Formats: sequence, structure tokens, C-alpha cells
Amino acid sequence: QMAKLSGDVNKATFLSQLNTNVLATSLGTSGEEAATLVNAFGNLQGASQSVGENMASTLGNTARLNGVLPKQVASDIAGSMEEMALFSKGTGENFAMAAIQAAKLGVDAIGLVFYPPSPRNVEIEQAQQIVRDLPAFTTVVALFVNEQQARIREVLANVAIDCIQFHGEEAAEDCRIYAKPYIKALQIHAGVNISGLAKHYHDAAGLLLDAYHPDVKGGSGHSFDWDLIPKQCDLPIILAGGLSVENAKQAVQTVRPYALDVSSGVEIKKGFKDVAKMAAFITQVNEGDRS
Repeated sequence: QMAKLSGDVNKATFLSQLNTNVLATSLGTSGEEAATLVNAFGNLQGASQSVGENMASTLGNTARLNGVLPKQVASDIAGSMEEMALFSKGTGENFAMAAIQAAKLGVDAIGLVFYPPSPRNVEIEQAQQIVRDLPAFTTVVALFVNEQQARIREVLANVAIDCIQFHGEEAAEDCRIYAKPYIKALQIHAGVNISGLAKHYHDAAGLLLDAYHPDVKGGSGHSFDWDLIPKQCDLPIILAGGLSVENAKQAVQTVRPYALDVSSGVEIKKGFKDVAKMAAFITQVNEGDRS
């Protein structure tokens, strides 16, 4: 309710409206533990209203369990809140934490967007930090949209990139000059010949199929008709476009793609990843893969 009243989650709001002593009494825990929870709330800068509502609801429901919050539960909730706080302090830190958490959850590849109009754009210094902190065996993909060759080479010279994703109108000959495996993204609508484009980009590591949008190059959150995807294709299919926790399992069962590519479907808002959504998404993908 406090999140609704304030419209935001920030230190001033929560420290003024949430009294540590009252919290300690209602949860049946110590003042020190309650203070930790309050501080965790207070450290959340720039989180959305929905985040505040979800966390407040979680805390309230836990507190109702016999009116007692066990020490370990309190510690876990505080830790989760502190971790979420890192996700909302700034774009660079958010991307780094999101990438690390995604890798820990078991994703195979992390995408770094080098496209200034995107809210997910990263600079070279941010990319270096992210890659430096990733665990072993996590593939790093650099995404470009109709970028100049000099800029691409600058990124490749300064960031340990494993694979390039071209998300614009790049010709095949322009994709293969960097001595790196590449993925070609296609915006899909009824007129796109996927099988023909697979032959044109025959040396690509895969085709990423995304929803067509007249104004944005990916990350729109829109889906497309999966029936447009051929049953057989010369290249591995990476499915994107409007994927979320709600349809990830169905996507795997219906399309049987080589991989799924998700962005907005696991975000609180554009550019801000949600750990819980990422975990739930991966669970759904694994369930679909087993069925």
C-alpha cells in the first residue's frame, strides 16, 4: 500500500513510513534483523511501483505466517532485497548484475547491446566489466544494428566477444568479415522467406527470428505467428519476440528451436532485468524441453 501511495520505492519513503520497531514486533524478529530489512527497502533507488508492491506483498504474506518471521527467512528476504537494490541503482550495474545472475541460473549466452537508441545499450567500459565478472563457459554475444565497421572492430578489440549478432539490414558479406561466428536476426512477417534467407546467410551460426516492428529493431515485446517458421531449416533457429514466462514452455514445444532469446519478457521495465522472472523463464524452458 505504501508503494502505491508513493508511486516509487526509495529510501526517504520507506524510512519515513516503515518504523523498524513496529516491523520487528509484527514479524517477531529482532530489531537488528528488522533494520536490515528496512535498509534493504531503503536502498532500492529507482525501482518501479510494481516492484515495490510485489516486495511489500511478499514481506506481508511472510509476516502473516503465525505472526513470526524465522531468522533464516528474514535473512533470505533481506539478501534478496539487497540484490534487487543493485539491479536498480544504475544502468551499468544493472546490466552487470543481470548478466551474472543469468549465467548463474544456467543461460548459455549473454547479449551485449551496442546500439545507442536502445535502452539496453552498453558502452565498452560497461561491457568489459560484465565480461570480466562472468563465469566460465558463458558465451558473450555482441549485438549491432547497421553499425559502421570501425565501431564493430573497436568493440571487438576491447571486449572479449565470442559471437556477433547483426540485427539490421546487413548483407551476408558484411557479416562474415570479422572472423567471428555470427547470428543474423530477421524481422518476421508474412512476406519473409526464411528458408531463402538461410541459404543467403549460409555460413551464419544461426538465424534469430524476431517480430517485425516498423520503428524498433528488436526488444519490442511483440510476438509473431510461429506458423511462419519452416519445419526444416538449413540453419539453427533462435526464437525471439514476445517471449515471457507465460509462453516459454509453449514456444519450445511448438517451434522446437535451437534456442530462445528473451529480453523484455524478463524485465521489470526496459533495461531492468528481474531475477525472479529470469529463473521462472528458465524453468519453463527446461520443462518444455523435457516434454
